[in-house]
Amino acid sequence: RNDVAPGRDWVAFDLEGGCGPGEPAGRCTNRSAIGAQVALFWNGQQQVQEVSGGAGFCAQNQRRLQFGLGSGGVVEKAVVRWPSGKIEELARPEANRVHKLKEPAA
Repeated sequence: RNDVAPGRDWVAFDLEGGCGPGEPAGRCTNRSAIGAQVALFWNGQQQVQEVSGGAGFCAQNQRRLQFGLGSGGVVEKAVVRWPSGKIEELARPEANRVHKLKEPAA
């Protein structure tokens, strides 16, 4: 069990890849969004995480990306780089919640 200490903020992202209508197959992301990266900017800091398919023998990892912000963390922006090459920017995503994002069609 992973409990967050009181007064500590966090933000998490669940990513789902996809394809827009009529989009060529080479510009699509796998549905699990494996290889997608999220760069988070907060309080003058930056951290990058990548969705991984697994990291051990006979292991399964949760694909949600979770960032610890410490106390008083204010997120400036999150930048998602999808495996298809698309880039999506979220301004000031709310802390202490999971953001579910689907790859944009365009």
